[in-house]
Order: sequence, then structure tokens, then C-alpha cells
Amino acid sequence: MKTTKTTKTTKKSSKSSTVNPNAPKNLELRGHSYYYRKMVDGTRVCVPLGTRDEATAILMAKGIDRKYELAALGIQDPVEKTYTWAQAWNLFETLAAVDLSANSLRSYRQRWTRCTQLFTAKGITTIGALTTLDINLVRSELSKGIGTKSGKPLAPRTINSILKEGGEVVFHMLQKNEAITSNPFDKVDRMDISEEDQNKTRFLDWDSVVQLLEVSFAHGRDMHLVCLLGGLAGMRRTEILRARWSHVKWDSDLIFVDGHKTKSSHADIPMLPELKAALARYAPVNAEKCDEYIVRPDHTEWPDSATATSYRWAFSDIFDKMLKRSNMPDITPHALRHSVAQRMYDNGYTLQQVARFLRHGNTKATARYARTSNVPLFTMPSLGDAPVMAVVERVA
Repeated sequence: MKTTKTTKTTKKSSKSSTVNPNAPKNLELRGHSYYYRKMVDGTRVCVPLGTRDEATAILMAKGIDRKYELAALGIQDPVEKTYTWAQAWNLFETLAAVDLSANSLRSYRQRWTRCTQLFTAKGITTIGALTTLDINLVRSELSKGIGTKSGKPLAPRTINSILKEGGEVVFHMLQKNEAITSNPFDKVDRMDISEEDQNKTRFLDWDSVVQLLEVSFAHGRDMHLVCLLGGLAGMRRTEILRARWSHVKWDSDLIFVDGHKTKSSHADIPMLPELKAALARYAPVNAEKCDEYIVRPDHTEWPDSATATSYRWAFSDIFDKMLKRSNMPDITPHALRHSVAQRMYDNGYTLQQVARFLRHGNTKATARYARTSNVPLFTMPSLGDAPVMAVVERVA
């Protein structure tokens, strides 16, 4: 009996001795991957390492520890001599200029600039020094509010957008043209979008659209016009800000949309009776002003000059405040575009008709807007609704 107990004890002690004493304490195996955990400035950081191999995980964890130690001392990690972030962008812009619109390039440039700021802050000044581990580390920190301008965590959808547009697209292009040999974004997993974010309000029912028109009318001329063009014409934000009075074709009941997202974005669309009646009450009488912007906010509402150059007016913050004051659902201005699409579905418009109205290049994008099934195949002359007309009549 004693011998057996001694043997068991010996086995237990030999088993415990196999644990690697060099393994960092902040390394944890969960499911199919090791995770690196660390407290940074009072915030817990969790980085997926993407491996079950203990030796590999230990090396990766030590690499992260080194980065934090050097950052605390203000020392930059040695980097590979290759393209700087600015040089990489210049090369990408040259290669992609033929295939991408100016609007798409500007969007990629904004995301790339954000990536540059995030990784340069880690001492990574060349793209050759960037690794998948660095990207996962930054992704984790952003989800905790570390490195953000406001100090608040970024939504998973925003983080995915920064990584996809700012890094993945550029690196893919450079790798495709053999400017670089590897793409560190290839093995980066996208952040899961929470159920709450997936269920976030993407469109308003028509009664809520009518209520929003009333609220925006009470708020002021420009916000009312924003909601009219978004909710009754399905225009995107930049398209609303590009709209001019000369684009309104009163005789043919059409309105020209100066869109640049895709080739099909640049087109005439039918002007609904409600929209025409509302715009008529705001239209300038003086012919000399017919080429003015429809939405023309006061200069006191303009943001800083950098944003004003890109978008002429950043009305999203004002839009959010207006919604909060009126206790309306938390939506983005783009949700108005979804709302008019849903209204058209509910009133019998076909998928192809809605796609053409929204100026989508194909019906696959339009299908994502659908929330109904078995829609009867007939058309409606208008989205006519008595409450909407009542709002229009009070615009004078």
C-alpha cells in the first residue's frame, strides 16, 4: 500500500515538473489557441495568438512583452529597412489609380493614415517590420479603448473597417505586384460583431420616418433637407452634400444624383411627389442662385477645415443630438437610405426597381436591404402617405 502511494506521488511530482518554467504567467490556452493577457494602464488586454503550440506561443508572448517594455522606455524596436508607410501608400496609389475612383482612394487613404498612426506609435516605422501579431495586438487594444482619440473602445465593425480598408487592401495590392513578399493581414481574424450590434436598428418604419421629418423640420432648414433627401430620395451622405438646385429637374420630375461610389451612382432618379413639394418651398426664386448647394449650413456649424474640405459639412454629430433630444432610435443618416428601400419593398416595388432607384450596380447589394418576402409584383406611383404630406404642407 505504501509503495503504491509512493509511486502515485512520484508520478504526480514528475508530471508537475514537465511544466515549462519559462512560460509567461500571462499566457493562457483557451479552446484552439493560446491567448496573451496583460494589464496596460489599468486596462486588461487580451490578444489571440492563433496557435496551440506552447513553444511558439511563448516566443510570441515574449515578443509582446518586449514591445511593451520598449514602449515604456520610449525606445523603438529595430525595424527592417524597406518601404516606409508613406512610400508604400505612394506606390499603392500609383498601382490602384487606374482601377479605383477618387472617392475610393480617399476612403482608403483615411484608413491607411489611421493604420500608420497606430503602428508607428508601436515603433513600427516600415511595413516590412509589421507582423500579424502586431495587428492582433492593436486590434485588441482598440477594442479596449487603448490608442483611440476619445479613450473609448471602438465598435468591432469600425475596427474591422480600419484593418480591411487601411491595411489589407494596400498590402494585397503590393504583394500582387511583388513589391512585398508577404501580407501580415492574411491570417488576421475579423472581430466578431456582437449580437447587439447585429440587431441595431438599420432602418425606420414609415411612421418613424414621418416623425423624423417633423423633428428635423422643427430643428431647422438644413437638417430637414438632409432628412428629405435621405429619406425620400435614398441619397448617401456625400450625395446629399453634393446636391445642387440645378440638379432638380422640375418639369420631368427627376433629380440628378452626383454620386461617385460606383459608376451607377451617377444618375437621374424619379422625384417622389412628396419630395418635389417639399423642395419647391425651399427652392431659390433668384435664377442666379440655382447652382447653389441645396444643403448650405451656416459657417458656425462647420467642423475644422480638414473635414470641411472632404465633406463640406459633418452633420452626423448634429443628427445624433437631434435623435437623442427627440427620443428616437439610435440610427445613422445612412439608415434613411435603408428606410426608403424598405418602404418600396412594402409597397410592391421589385428588387430590380429598388436597385435602380438606389443606384446599386447589382441586386446583390440591394437584397441586403430587404426585410420582407412574397412582395406582390406591381408598382406604386408614389410612397404617398397623408402624414408625410401634412409635414410637407407645413414647410412653407
